Amino acid sequence: MTGPFGKYLPPGVYVDTGPNPTVASVGVNPTIVCLIGTGVGYHTFNEADSFASSNSITLAQTGVDPNSVVVTGYVADPNASGNSIPTTFTPGASGTNQGDYYVTITTPVSGGPQNTIATVIKTSGSRISSTYPQVTISYHYTDASYYQLNSFTDFATFQDVYGPPLDPTTGNIMSPLSLAAQFAIQNGANRLYALALSGTGTIAQQFASAYATLSGINSDANLVVPLWDGVTDPGALAGMLATLNAALTADALDGVLRMAIIGLDQNYNQSTASTQGLATTIASERIILAWPNQLSLYNGVTNSTVTIDGFYLAAAYGGLMSAQVPQMPLTRKKPLGFAGLPASISIGMTTTVKNALSSSGLSVTEVARLGGLQVRQGLTTNYAGGELTREISLVRQADALYNLVQTTLDAAQLIGQPITGTTALAVKAIVTQALETAKASQLIEGYTGLAVREQAPPNGDPTVIEVQFAWQPTYPLNYILVNFTVDTTTGVTTVNSATITGTTGTSTGG
Repeated sequence: MTGPFGKYLPPGVYVDTGPNPTVASVGVNPTIVCLIGTGVGYHTFNEADSFASSNSITLAQTGVDPNSVVVTGYVADPNASGNSIPTTFTPGASGTNQGDYYVTITTPVSGGPQNTIATVIKTSGSRISSTYPQVTISYHYTDASYYQLNSFTDFATFQDVYGPPLDPTTGNIMSPLSLAAQFAIQNGANRLYALALSGTGTIAQQFASAYATLSGINSDANLVVPLWDGVTDPGALAGMLATLNAALTADALDGVLRMAIIGLDQNYNQSTASTQGLATTIASERIILAWPNQLSLYNGVTNSTVTIDGFYLAAAYGGLMSAQVPQMPLTRKKPLGFAGLPASISIGMTTTVKNALSSSGLSVTEVARLGGLQVRQGLTTNYAGGELTREISLVRQADALYNLVQTTLDAAQLIGQPITGTTALAVKAIVTQALETAKASQLIEGYTGLAVREQAPPNGDPTVIEVQFAWQPTYPLNYILVNFTVDTTTGVTTVNSATITGTTGTSTGG
């Protein structure tokens, strides 16, 4: 005997839940930013080697820059017999006996600069002796892994891969990717993806290739920030916006919902109308255009304030959105890490200009009344589409709800099972669980009309269980309208004397 009756039980009613699935509660997916751009362009590597058994050493990494190779070791101390002193050996031209060593590069059959093999060869007159054959070789290399999609949870590791944000000597930006990561993490991102551009083809082609790479291997990154460094022509920007939107649309059709945040190069110098046109032409609820394109950064190396590009503001937006739930608006949030706006930008950002940009779908950052920067209103470029497409938080809610329902149903492992008389009820229970989770987390305000049915021929497909419901979004609070009047019910009337000065004369009342 199976079930609860495998042992003696007193007569009574016993309930067996049966085969209906019990699914663990699935939460809302986190917001994860993927940065796409350029780093320093190489990894740094150090290896310990020895010339004891050979005059040549094949380096461990591929894609080595031969000009970056530095060999250090020891030579005999001329002033103290039996002692040694550290030294940096002198490189010579390849294939000659100049210097202490030279570097040769060979390309294997597979080809490509990422697969080249470097060999360090000791010259016949080298100071590298058999007494002290041990050396340390440091170099830069760029292998295929450099251009792969990488994941990070801390800035130190990010910097190890893509280099420091600023040159420690000059203070110039060395790695746009690392500086963008710094802003994203400072504003709340605790996990990042990054994808370095390949360097092959035009800038537009490199970004298109990067989007394809991301689409092909990853569905976690739901917020893309491409660093369009050096792109200032409106026509080129429009084309790159169209390519990005096509990639986002293709991902959405495959069930991977992403948004993108764009910031413009500091050298972009176009009219307000032209900037508005960038947003209104693309009009996508999946693209956020951050403005302005110039911000101030305190540079600790030079002890001065410098102007940086608008795509770093986009990275800060990404960090802010990572740190908050999807239904939280970006409106009035304060991007950190900036030293304000350059004076020329602040002067030009009049209320009229800001209203024009905002009404075209740009997310404008302005100086707050109490100091610091704040996002005026978190908008997508599809401003004309209405609240459900113009408000970033409403688009993100819809995406999060989609992912929540899909993930919960996938976890139930119903697909691939036979449809029985209880399958529709099981699906309804699972979807109800997902919707209740969304409601409890305030992702949505509520839902109505949940209905589940198996389609039937001739008009339906009997292998389909159809689910329908309506949901109420959590709307952002953008305006508080206050109306007030004078209460004269006290019976006391006070007449004040005033003088009004107009352009044509003076009127006195009492």
